[in-house]
Amino acid sequence: MLQSSGEPLDPRTRTAMESGFGQDFSHVRVHRDSAAAESAHAVSALAYTVGHDVVFARGQYAPGTTMGRHLIAHELAHTVQQTHLPDVPVGVSDPGSALERQADHAADRVVSGRPVGALPRARVPLIARELDTRDMTASDGGIDHVTREVTPGKCALAPETRTSTSGDITASTAFLQLDLCHGSTAGQVRGEVDYGDALKQAGQAVGKLLSNAASGQGSQQALGTFADDLKQLQPGAKIRMNLQASDVFKLDLTGTGNASVAGGATGKATARAEFDTGPVNLVVEGSVAGGNQQQTSYDVTVSIEFGRRRLQAPDCRACQCTDPKISFACSHVPPKGARPPAPPPSAAKPTRYIPYFFKYAETAPTPNKAMQTLSDNGLQEAVNLLLGGYRIARIEGSASPEGPEKKERGSFKNNTVLAKARAEQGKRLLDERIKKNLDGLMIMRSEPLKQALAASYPVVGRAELFGTDASGKEVADPALMSHLRDKLAAPAEGQPDPLAQEHVIGAGLSVDAQSADQADVDAFRTGRRGDRRLSRDERLQAIYEPLRRALIVLEPPPQPPPDLRLSQKDIENVIGAPVDCTDKNKALFANVPIAKPFEGECKAPGKQGGSSK
Repeated sequence: MLQSSGEPLDPRTRTAMESGFGQDFSHVRVHRDSAAAESAHAVSALAYTVGHDVVFARGQYAPGTTMGRHLIAHELAHTVQQTHLPDVPVGVSDPGSALERQADHAADRVVSGRPVGALPRARVPLIARELDTRDMTASDGGIDHVTREVTPGKCALAPETRTSTSGDITASTAFLQLDLCHGSTAGQVRGEVDYGDALKQAGQAVGKLLSNAASGQGSQQALGTFADDLKQLQPGAKIRMNLQASDVFKLDLTGTGNASVAGGATGKATARAEFDTGPVNLVVEGSVAGGNQQQTSYDVTVSIEFGRRRLQAPDCRACQCTDPKISFACSHVPPKGARPPAPPPSAAKPTRYIPYFFKYAETAPTPNKAMQTLSDNGLQEAVNLLLGGYRIARIEGSASPEGPEKKERGSFKNNTVLAKARAEQGKRLLDERIKKNLDGLMIMRSEPLKQALAASYPVVGRAELFGTDASGKEVADPALMSHLRDKLAAPAEGQPDPLAQEHVIGAGLSVDAQSADQADVDAFRTGRRGDRRLSRDERLQAIYEPLRRALIVLEPPPQPPPDLRLSQKDIENVIGAPVDCTDKNKALFANVPIAKPFEGECKAPGKQGGSSK
């Protein structure tokens, strides 16, 4: 699934979910990085769960929202359903399955503050998904899955200039208020005049001051310019102005102009500027007096004040967002009857039996040329099987149940000693063949043969095969023919063949060995080879020869673990094959709200703040 180990649930979410489910979620791991988002997108899921791992698509892990908590609870329900299963999935859950419905029901209860009862357990580990998907029946009877994917619009705060004016003019007085906001500079002008053009002049003076301050003009220069403008006002005009800028610069100005009794004009302007530099405030107070009948005078006072609270800069910015991008992905799941049957599991490799045949009463190779060829080919086949991952389980020697071949050979009887010697000779011959093959192998391929040479395994003698009666007593030579004819007769249907049980014939032998040994067994049982009738001794020799042997038993390599990866066809049968979305498909989402259409510095297009005073 994913390479990262994930992270635990945050404490607040874990406490709430454990209370609702009555479960311990300390083992749950949340994956919400970019790799997790890609993984969730690959299975068209808002989130999916495998065992104790919960994987979220981009922006879907949102415990601070109701929808986010519902999604988390839904996935935690799947961890409870799969708690007793291995973490390797064998498939993908059906969105309409009982397990998905139960997870939804559990999430509804948790989000509403009600406890969840016992959840049924899943029978096999699956990828359990929560999709932003709608389904509709297709024309062929299958199902169209329609998934809507929303890439949220990116939002950021940007400066915005906003101005508004209000006023009232009567026969004797006029009132004006002007508000200005640009970026993080805000101001307000309020004026009262007794008549006519003074209103216009006041607005022009204040507007000029705002423009100077917003353009970065020095505060002293801005004050001086404004003071000069105030002196030019018509008699009776009163202006009050408040300005606050982004560098936490606050300016309070009051200007008043009065008419002189002599008909001349006098003007007086006072100003107070406040510069907040943190815990220290620098206060500058200035006044300007003068007129056409007076000498102009200036007065400036500077003081420092400590411990003043820093003023908060105004926020006159607007939230500007790009449009969210909405895309649709559609897949078509064929009708169930149209799905091909699953392929059968691969068959396990069989245990193999490699015989090496010997001469009567000896550990020398058999004089039978055909059987010599079988023995030699068998040794090479054993080496090839070892290279293919087989291992030597044991080597066992055996003898045929015959007495002395001729009277002049004395009183010899086949026995355990001979069987053991044949097993040991079989091991020596196999080791020699392995060493011979090692000389021509590349180093990377030689390791299995080196391991076979170093391996320890049983090398045992089986004594005589089929030479005892039901009580375990050895059968005397004169009675052997009758005894073997009964013991080794062809079995009735459904009954085991004793010769196959001892791997003289049957499964596990090479094709050539099966054919040759079966021909000998048939000759003994029928008393004929082709059209020729066999004598008693010929029949006995036919069965004795395949029993004079060392049998090399090779166990197959362990079967590889099942490939739990889903094929493309398996995936398509669950989540469907990709198809183009039609207008009907998209219409399924016509009334479905978008959970998170925007993201970034602010949440939605529009005003973030207004002018501050």
